[in-house]
Amino acid sequence: MRNIFLLVIVPPLLFLSACATSVTSVAGRARTLDQAAKTAAAEIQQTPAIRGTLAVASVHAPSDELSAQITRTLENNLLANKKLSLLSRQKIQSLLDEQDFGVSGYVDDETAPRIGHLLGAKFILNAELSGPGSAQHLHIQVLETESGALAYSNSFAIKPSEVKN
Repeated sequence: MRNIFLLVIVPPLLFLSACATSVTSVAGRARTLDQAAKTAAAEIQQTPAIRGTLAVASVHAPSDELSAQITRTLENNLLANKKLSLLSRQKIQSLLDEQDFGVSGYVDDETAPRIGHLLGAKFILNAELSGPGSAQHLHIQVLETESGALAYSNSFAIKPSEVKN
């Protein structure tokens, strides 16, 4: 009986555990910042609910240089989406400064609807590069401005060599 158990039950369990390990490692593989931003832009483009005007409102990273790099890559890839129109960073920054949102430097679920309404944007994109030490992740969210509802959210593991504080 024990031999039958070993022959019938154990091989499928080993196979399933091997499959689960490979799926996890593929999903959690570290990417460059550019790869993560390009993947997010493609996923946003494929999200049927996200259509109209989008503002890349806030991108936080350990340095201004990294924030600018992520913002440029996201915007360049989102511009390829003919179903979205992007608002200029100058218009967004001017509004943030004028309305004192620039003091905190962060657009969240509560301020997104107000900012979106003032800008005329249907969606607001926020991104943040954070994590302890070399375990950095790029978190990207797109909020619908009328309700503040989350239209897109994803997090990407970033290669340690990409983040130089």
